[in-house]
Amino acid sequence: MLRAYLRRPAGACRVRAACFLFTITAALGLPASAQATAPQPAMGTIRVPYPEFGLLLMPVTAPGAEAADEERVEGKDGVARVPAGRYHLMQWRVETVDRAGRRWQARGTAWPEPIEVPAGGTLELPLAAPLRAHLQGVESNAVMHFHLEYAGPKGERCRGVTVDGEAPTPPVVRIFDSQGRVVGRTRFAKKCGGTCHAAWPIPEGLAGRFRAVPEPQLGPMRLEVGGGITFDLQASRVVHPRPAVGRPAPDFMLTTPRGQTVQLGFLKDRPVLLCFFCNCGLCRAFASEIARAGDLAKKARILVVASDAAVAEDPGFQKETGLTDALYFHDAPPIVALLYASEECPRCWLIDEKGIVRYVNPERLMPAAKLVTDLRAALAPPAPKAKPVAGRPSPNQIKRTR
Repeated sequence: MLRAYLRRPAGACRVRAACFLFTITAALGLPASAQATAPQPAMGTIRVPYPEFGLLLMPVTAPGAEAADEERVEGKDGVARVPAGRYHLMQWRVETVDRAGRRWQARGTAWPEPIEVPAGGTLELPLAAPLRAHLQGVESNAVMHFHLEYAGPKGERCRGVTVDGEAPTPPVVRIFDSQGRVVGRTRFAKKCGGTCHAAWPIPEGLAGRFRAVPEPQLGPMRLEVGGGITFDLQASRVVHPRPAVGRPAPDFMLTTPRGQTVQLGFLKDRPVLLCFFCNCGLCRAFASEIARAGDLAKKARILVVASDAAVAEDPGFQKETGLTDALYFHDAPPIVALLYASEECPRCWLIDEKGIVRYVNPERLMPAAKLVTDLRAALAPPAPKAKPVAGRPSPNQIKRTR
């Protein structure tokens, strides 16, 4: 029968195939247009500032809907074509080559918020551009333990950096005194991919204010180091001066429940409103009043450090108070709260672009409306200095004549 079928004219075979296809589509209830070709999805472009990259995307679906298949994307010459839509970025990889021909690769996870690829348009995705070197330090028994990790500008965590498949040269951290002199130097552990560790025995009797700055070597990868971290020593032990208005705010690094890494030292584009909240009525009142004053979220970046995991991880607190224009962190154990002497909440600190404390609420039980009034006053630009009127002596001249 097969030989007889193959000997039939090609036209007869095409007619039978068309009839067969029509029968199947009719049985499935598909429209006649589906007998030809299925509609192609609208496409968009993702652009990344590295020549080669890879993404693992998960389409955003409506609540209760069945999860869609993941989308694996490979980009060349910095671009990739992707079906338009909203996605969760689950994993990422960027690659480039240095002048010696060595291949550098950085990889990570968890873009902190969904991305949207426009139909017929381009999404600029600043993956790992730059990689920020986040440094932390903890003293124990006169030994300073440094922790270094990399994250992108949106806080996307970097899980590893390699050059030709191997870990790069471990970075160095230098310790400077208040006069800018190097008083110490140590190298991080050999296996240093996305997270590095180093220990520095503090010289006996060392005292004063010091600054530790990492010096990573990541070849052609885009890198931002920042100013490092500052700490105070007395008799080779770290001390934490109580922060106050007019003094530098203690630096810290925290991670949101979605994996977004944030360090205060890198937030220089606008003031920071740092709020220590729990789930009590006072904290809810403060949060609700800040949310109602929509201008505060436009003038300052709001960070909520919560002692209660439900505040940071459960969206109920955000929905009930309306404070959605903020980043939430769970501070457990309460390391940052201790740095700011804010174990008793609510406590709100306003920190300017230079890292100087400009305001802190003096009382926990103050009216929430008074807090907003004080914050607005602290955020207001300084009044211009009055120019002396021609022919009239200035107050300083009057004092000198007296």
